[in-house]
Amino acid sequence: MTELQHHLSMNMKALRKGMGISQADLAEKVGAAPNYISLIEQGKKFPSARMLERIAYALNIHSIELFSQEYSPNANIEQVRQEIIANLKTAVDTAFDRIKQ
Repeated sequence: MTELQHHLSMNMKALRKGMGISQADLAEKVGAAPNYISLIEQGKKFPSARMLERIAYALNIHSIELFSQEYSPNANIEQVRQEIIANLKTAVDTAFDRIKQ
């Protein structure tokens, strides 16, 4: 699998799951077979430019975003990590403020 295919497959899957839709739902929106969407997400098939645009439209993004590293699992993990740290800091600050009173 090429790096381009890797980003496409990871991003499609992450975006699709983020929208709460199945491969079959996405396939229906873009006029493709569910197994074709599965093959793209596995990195075994690479869609045409026209299909990439239909997929992007169905996922409510610009087609170029399908290849962005922004949607990679590591980017999501980092975002979650930062949110957890911020929430922990808030909780600790709140607890210490209560103790001081």
